[in-house]
Amino acid sequence: MAESFFATLKAEFYYQVLLPMCVARLRIVPTQVGAWIKDRYNRRRRHASIGQVAPAIFGT
Repeated sequence: MAESFFATLKAEFYYQVLLPMCVARLRIVPTQVGAWIKDRYNRRRRHASIGQVAPAIFGT
């Protein structure tokens, strides 16, 4: 009985609902990471090429 339930759960929920939803979300991760690097990390971290000053401070 339990094996039948889990087989149905895996076939009908995991493969048809959960997995496609996760794959769809993973497709947007690279753009979100790129935006975070550009907007936050790279502007707030100190850079050796501009005297160990954050670009956000250096440009002001």
